[in-house]
Amino acid sequence: MKPPMYFVPALSVVVLLVTSTVAAAQELTASLGWARRTELALPVSGVISEVAVTVGQRVDKGAVLVRLDPRPFQAQVERVRATLDGLHEVRAEAERERDRAVELYERTVLSDHELQLAKIGFARADADYRRTKAGLRELELELAFSVLRAPFNAVVIERAAEVGQAVSAELQPRVLVTVAEAGIMRARVDVDSARLRELAPGDRATVEVGGKAYPAELKWIGLEPSQQQPLRYPAEFELVTGAEVLRAGLPATVRMP
Repeated sequence: MKPPMYFVPALSVVVLLVTSTVAAAQELTASLGWARRTELALPVSGVISEVAVTVGQRVDKGAVLVRLDPRPFQAQVERVRATLDGLHEVRAEAERERDRAVELYERTVLSDHELQLAKIGFARADADYRRTKAGLRELELELAFSVLRAPFNAVVIERAAEVGQAVSAELQPRVLVTVAEAGIMRARVDVDSARLRELAPGDRATVEVGGKAYPAELKWIGLEPSQQQPLRYPAEFELVTGAEVLRAGLPATVRMP
């Protein structure tokens, strides 16, 4: 009898090759611009007595930028205020006369005609007083508007004001100071139409300017093309620059994860 034969199955080894694909970060060429650029003018006429800022200076919200000579405005305020004081006394006396007339009328001592005259007298005195009081508020506002202040924390990017310069608000007010919001800028890019589906407002990115990186966020993507051949659409990323002041027009690179 032959000895039994045993078959040992061959061991087959399967090697699985696992490859990982790392998507390269998108890079977009951009140029810097101001996130919030505002041209400032004065709504009243006068002569500039103080210019408190220079180009490149950072200012806090409410800081004085330009001041007109306040003396003409203060003189008008004082004149109308004195008139108002006199009208206050006239109104008070007319009110007393009206109240006295009402009392006498109720005692049947005064006629209807005399009562109506007393009421009309008070109404006229009251109207003069309120009209002059409104004029005083208007002049006080003009005095306040004679000072140009920063509307937000900003950096001064243009100045067209000098001491002694006459300012007229009769026609188109002249721009005296141009400011941009401090600490924030925009990076403008033109995106290829094929990449649009990969982007959405709120996407995070990094903007590099002069070798330094700043955190950024995509704010908007345009609906109309900025370039036809090839088709591209404008988009803007907002970057936080902090205390550093950058210049508009500088080249930048937007990197998206």
